[in-house]
Parts: sequence; structure tokens; C-alpha cells
Amino acid sequence: MAIGHDRLEAMSALDALLYRGDEHPRMLSVVGGLYLLDGPPPRRSLLRSLERATRAFPRLRQRAVVPPLRLVLPHWVTDPDFELENHVRQVAVAAPGSLREVFDAIRPELAAPLDADRPLWEALILTGLEGQRSALFFKMSHALTDGIGALQLFAALFDDGARPAKTRLPPVPRASDAALKPVELQQQVLARLPQAAAAAVLRLLPGLTDAARSAMHDPAGFARSAEDYLASARRVLGLPCPPAPALAGRSLERRCAGLTVPLPGIKRAARALDSTINDVYLAAIAGALHRYQLATGFEPADVPLAVPVNLRRGDETAAGNYLGSLTLAAPASLPDAANRLDAIRRAVAAGRAEQAIRAHSLLAPLVARMPDAVLERLLKQVPRADVQASNVPGTAARPKLAGRSVLAAYPFGPVPGVGAMITMLSVAEECFVAAHFDPAAVTEPEAFASCLRQGFAEMLEAGGQSGEIDAPILDHGRACGR
Repeated sequence: MAIGHDRLEAMSALDALLYRGDEHPRMLSVVGGLYLLDGPPPRRSLLRSLERATRAFPRLRQRAVVPPLRLVLPHWVTDPDFELENHVRQVAVAAPGSLREVFDAIRPELAAPLDADRPLWEALILTGLEGQRSALFFKMSHALTDGIGALQLFAALFDDGARPAKTRLPPVPRASDAALKPVELQQQVLARLPQAAAAAVLRLLPGLTDAARSAMHDPAGFARSAEDYLASARRVLGLPCPPAPALAGRSLERRCAGLTVPLPGIKRAARALDSTINDVYLAAIAGALHRYQLATGFEPADVPLAVPVNLRRGDETAAGNYLGSLTLAAPASLPDAANRLDAIRRAVAAGRAEQAIRAHSLLAPLVARMPDAVLERLLKQVPRADVQASNVPGTAARPKLAGRSVLAAYPFGPVPGVGAMITMLSVAEECFVAAHFDPAAVTEPEAFASCLRQGFAEMLEAGGQSGEIDAPILDHGRACGR
């Protein structure tokens, strides 16, 4: 659906924070989807598919206008100079063209910020793969959307069953405000500030009135409620266990690994274990972390594990981030898979029930407006999980891109000050698990990839399924060019 820009479209505070993260190498928010195709797509068809996606998901045609004063959030405007070809590149991977060489090619792309003067995405066509295959690597800033919103983006990118050349393209988004300069934007927003503040007060007034009434009628109960919320906020914003010594290092280097797990096996294992797919996924990661600590000579300890929480109600636009976050104590200290799964179930249930589950979103408007120096000091002081894990539901059918079947789809998330980011995406009958990690934290990458495979195999077997999983893919670890 096309949208116009007759009025300014401010970034949400959370989107603005992610955008500002791209200014700091340790907080870079680039995400990427690697799609292995069964053959080289015709360039004309691929460009048409990308054109369709930019029209159906207009954020792909928008660039950020950043006011000089941090108190004014950046705004999205449609780029009048948008040219699709400026966002599409082609690269031949090194011989022999296996997925290891493909991972080598995308690793520096994940570590490189996007051009802030253009819409924040790029598509990289990878050729020279063995078996006459090809790949598309689509990278974008996390400021554009979250995982659920990205599903709508890729629904527009992939073929819907019709021949790509025959599908009608959506209309081109308008660009009436695109020539707006940063200083002009700042002046316009500041001029509207009194009205915006008054509107905000009116929105908050019913809640403030209810809170005042509650405090007057039941002061003790109101105090207890406030204490309970603050305690919940401390749990949501803090770490539930100490960082793991085995994952203590941090650097700007990155490595990539991938794993393919059968989705029917995970589904059947989840049913047999009276759990969700997500519970089994997180328990597999906890099992991998248990094994990895043993393999590297450490006594297994619980590991702080951050998990995003979808806060969409269903009426939001596809663009933008609507996320909360839980940080769990991944039970990597436990040697038994059943006990780890039970601990995960209880931790996830308790986390989702937290009163302050939206605390990150409530704090974002303040943090997003902080001066650079203050924000940098804050980022250094905020405790970070050792691992982040995200599970994104994909498509039930195997999609096509520009007429070529998608054989694999690896979702690579950012590594914002953590040791590793692990993401799972389901496509047809397979789950593709991508690990993007810091080799200063994960000092034994081969062991880590092997332990990840064993963690999933263990959970499949615990649910009565075959634990046979293909060997993981790991890049060669050459310097990523930072």
C-alpha cells in the first residue's frame, strides 16, 4: 500500500535509538537475510521484484532527515532521487563457491554501516556458487522494521505464484516533503512543540487522574503497586545472572555460522514435550551453551540470554519496531535437557508476566534524545546479555524469488554489544538458524557451531525424534575489513 508524505513522519523513539546505534560500531543495527536460490535469477525479473517491494513497503524508499538538535527525533521522508540500481550490487564469491564462501562474502556486509544519505537497505547478488546456484543477500537497518514487519516486506519481495513479469506493481509513493533540510525540519517540529506537549498531557490526563484517585483512596496499596512495578522494571532492565566468563571478550570482529533443522521434528518434539517451538528453540541454545562451556574448560554456568518480545497489537504498520525485551537466565548450568526445558518454560512465562515488560519502550523517548556523549557513557554502563536469541515464523510454502526457488534462508541479526546473536527462521519444512557472533567472546567458533548442532539434536531426541542434523556451516574467519 502506497503512502504519501503531506505531513512529516517522525521516527518512533525506539527506531531512532536503533538508527543512532548505526553511528557506533559496537551498536551497529544492520540485519541481513541470505537467500540461497536454485539458479541465477534474470536481472530484469529480480529488479522488478525489488521494485515491487519498495512500492509495497514504502520505508524502502525513505531516507532519514536528522535535525541538528538531538531533542528533535529524526524523520522519514521519501527520497526524490531514489534509484533502485543504487541499492543493488553483484559479487562473485570465491571458489569453490560453497556456503562457507558465501558466508565469507556477507560477513563484511553485516559489519558495514549503510549509506545514511539514502534509504537504508542494499541487495547483494552473489554469483559463482557451486551447482549453478546463486544467492541474494538483503541487508537493512533495524531502524526500518522488526522481524514481524520484515515478514510483510519479504511477502512483497517473493513471488506470489504468478509470473513476476505479469504481476501489477503497486503505485509509487509520493515524495512531497523529500527536499526538507534538517534545520527546516527542526524549526517546524519546535514550532509545533507547544501543541504537541498539550496533546500529550491530554492523552496522559485520564491515567494521571486515575493514579491520583488511587493514591488518595488507598495510599498503602498505591505504594505497594509502585514498588512492585519498580521491582519488575529492575528485573526487566537488569541481568538475571552474572555474565558467563566463557563469553567475556568483546571486539569489533564478527563471524557467521548456519544450521538447518527439520521443522516437522521440532514441532513433534514440542508437542511431545508439552512445550512451544520457541521453548524448544531456547532450550536447544541453553544446551549448546552448556556444552560450549565444558568444551572450553569452564564450569557450566547460567548465561544471560536476551529475547525480544513482540508488542504488536495487529493494527500497526509493517514499518517500525514494536518490541520489548526479556533477559532470561539461560539454564546452561543444568546437565539434563528436561530440566533445562522446564527452567526455560518457567522463565519465559515469568518474563512475559512482568508488569514492566514495556519498560524499554517507555524509556526510549528519553534515551533517544540524549546528547551523544551522555548516550555513549550510558551504553558503556548498561549491562548487556551474553547472547541474544530471536525466533521468527516464516512461510509455510517454499517461496520463489524472481522465478527461482529459495533453497535456504538464513536470518542474521545484529550483535549490539553481546557475544552472539542467534536467529531462527522457518521456511517450508526447515528451520534455518543463523549465528552472528564476536570471536573475542566465542573464542572457539568450530566448537560453538558443533555445540549448537548438538543442542538442537538433544532437544529433538528428548521429544522422541531423530537427532540427525547436517553439519553446521562456518565461515573461514578471515578479517572482515573493519
